[in-house]
Amino acid sequence: FLVVFFRCWEPSTIFLLARLNFRLLNVVRFYQARVWGVRRFLSKWFTRPLSALNALDAGPAIICGPGVLQFFDRSSASTMRLDVCVGFSGLAEVGRFLASEGYQFRSGPSTSRVRDFALLSILESVYFPERQLDVSGDRSMTQDDHGGRRFRFIKASRAAPLRVVLVHLVRCELHRFVFSTHSTSLVNFITSTHAVSVFPRSTFLKRKSFVGSQERTSRVDPVTKAEGAWLQRYRADLGGLQVIGSAINVDGDAEIGLRWVGDAQCWILPVQPDDNPLQISRPSSGPAFEVLDWTAGVTRHGSYLRIGEPFV
Repeated sequence: FLVVFFRCWEPSTIFLLARLNFRLLNVVRFYQARVWGVRRFLSKWFTRPLSALNALDAGPAIICGPGVLQFFDRSSASTMRLDVCVGFSGLAEVGRFLASEGYQFRSGPSTSRVRDFALLSILESVYFPERQLDVSGDRSMTQDDHGGRRFRFIKASRAAPLRVVLVHLVRCELHRFVFSTHSTSLVNFITSTHAVSVFPRSTFLKRKSFVGSQERTSRVDPVTKAEGAWLQRYRADLGGLQVIGSAINVDGDAEIGLRWVGDAQCWILPVQPDDNPLQISRPSSGPAFEVLDWTAGVTRHGSYLRIGEPFV
């Protein structure tokens, strides 16, 4: 009953009920653990979800991709692929955790156990530019540069479906990689402390996903292409999403303008033990960005908007 009753409510509205009395606090706490419990979500892939959060913190690393979209969308269906985005310094920590969970590195048709020496050999095959990145991130880098490398880990079991963890090793700030996904509905991520959705109103209330503009790359990105195809097929309890690319009219549901990660337009869910009282917190500041639609003349064919650095 609660899942159906709260289906169209925003998190901030639901959490306000918890402040009214102790009974409603327990109701909201139960709903959060059932629908928006991050540890429950991670338990689909890991036997020790708390250790997974510790690995994210130590990385640092974030979880993103279609699975996080379904998490925020309160979808009863689930994808068996989990996307993890990590920088060079955090890959060893993530690799050790996946090894402890029984995941195997999949390279083509073969699989192998992840061990430290195997992980190092993988790292040696990854090309990193010798030049240092700017302190502010990758503002001068092309989309090809911060596309990174991907490593596929699988865990097969007779008692459970095949589980896949796709590790994205990137050479940019982690949030910038999330911004480069196919469209706005996929700009969501989970850290060790918060789950963040950057375009929730258009995605979950209006059921729209606006294709973002990226620089033309020297190769077709199979993951981005697959994300677009997946979104076209996506169906949740509230229905699918309308994917909007090229347009001739302005759509008022697009969340454009100057933004920052953690602003009032974002949905922020705390990552915490399910038995603790709700503590609604919002990051005090986050990376700034600007969203421009096609009328600004900066989008490529097939895209409705572009996410980039704030104009100075």
